[in-house]
Amino acid sequence: AAAQRGASVVVVLGGARLEALSHESGWPLLTRKRDPRSSRADLAAVLPGALLAAERFGALVDGAVSESIVAAARQLEARSAQPPDRSSALAARIGRTIPLIEGARGVGAVAAMRWKSLVNARAKSLAIAAGQPVASVEEVSGFGQNGDVTRQLVTLVLLRTPGDLPADVLRLRVGAELTEEALAGVLEIEASGDGPLAHLLDLEWTGNALADALAAREDLDPGPAPAADAVRARLYTSARTGRERVCG
Repeated sequence: AAAQRGASVVVVLGGARLEALSHESGWPLLTRKRDPRSSRADLAAVLPGALLAAERFGALVDGAVSESIVAAARQLEARSAQPPDRSSALAARIGRTIPLIEGARGVGAVAAMRWKSLVNARAKSLAIAAGQPVASVEEVSGFGQNGDVTRQLVTLVLLRTPGDLPADVLRLRVGAELTEEALAGVLEIEASGDGPLAHLLDLEWTGNALADALAAREDLDPGPAPAADAVRARLYTSARTGRERVCG
């Protein structure tokens, strides 16, 4: 539909029908070698191509994207050179509890949603994500009852970046103080690097490593996601039988 309206189309990664359509239509395709153990693409593999395409089409400030990508690459190189002890230690502190992952508005909130997805898909474990300022109202209110249960089941994980608004940092800390008695534990993870993209991908790297460490503790393969595959299969089956297609 976008192509029919005259829009320029760039496919980032793609897969199956979308990738075939890009070849048929002559659209630029930015892809990478896929890991057969996982159908999920890391943000670091997706964002640079998407951002560069947006910059090329004039949607972002010219030159700023390349600088951000270089800074993010440097941070990921530095992070990947570190030993895996940090991820194992984080996984040990979370254990089998349910992580409630909170971040400040912007990068922190996006990273919290990514951590939730990674823990769900790779560790096959439940996780909850929230961003400020909502987290300091709704999540805190939710601890009014059943503290004896949440104390055994929930670990609060605060994702911080150097670019967080001071008001959001205060909300995160006040919320942690008010709910600490009803939590199994509180962890604070701070991103490093130069700029928002570096901060986001640094937290993404840490979330990936944590999810894999949680999976390793349970002797699970972090790659396949059979439950998600079963959902897709059921939805496509419904589509083939004439019902409305609800899954892309």
